[in-house]
Amino acid sequence: MGTIIRLVKPEAGTIGCMNNLYQSVKNLNEEDMYVEHYKTLLLNPINPYPKYCMKLKVNLDDSRSKYYKCSDCRYNNYYMNVECKCNGKYNKETFLKDSVENTCSDEYVFRKTGISFLISDGLQVKVASPSSLVQMLLNVGMSEMNQIEEMHVEIGKNEVI
Repeated sequence: MGTIIRLVKPEAGTIGCMNNLYQSVKNLNEEDMYVEHYKTLLLNPINPYPKYCMKLKVNLDDSRSKYYKCSDCRYNNYYMNVECKCNGKYNKETFLKDSVENTCSDEYVFRKTGISFLISDGLQVKVASPSSLVQMLLNVGMSEMNQIEEMHVEIGKNEVI
C-alpha cells in the first residue's frame, strides 16, 4: 500500500480512503509504535528483489539499492540505525554490488522461459492459452473472432500509474 500510494499520489491526487489511511499512519508518532522504525516500514516498504525489478522493462519500484550492515555481525537491513538482534546497530552503508546481469540469468526476470500471460481489464492474470484468450474475449463481449485486430501498444511508467 505504501509504495502504491507514494507512486500514484503525485500523478493522480486522491485515491479515496487509501490516502486517508496512508496519511493517518504518516501522522502517527513513532514513539507510539511497538518498534520505532515500524512506521517507516509501513509507509516505505522495501522490495525484497530490487535487483530483479531493475531489469523489468517498466521499473515501477522506487526502492533504494543501498542497505546497511550491522556493526557487530553479518546481518543486513534496509533501515539505518535500527538495532540488530545481536544488539549492534545497522550503520555501515552498502550498495547492491552485483550487476543486474549477474543476478538475473535470463531475460525473463519473474517468469519461466517461454511462458506468456494475459492481463484483463479487471487486472486478472492468466497463463496465455487459446482457451483463456477466447474466454477473455467473450467476457468483454467479443463473440465474432473476425472482429479482432492486432495492435502494438507502448506502456510506460506514467501509463501504469
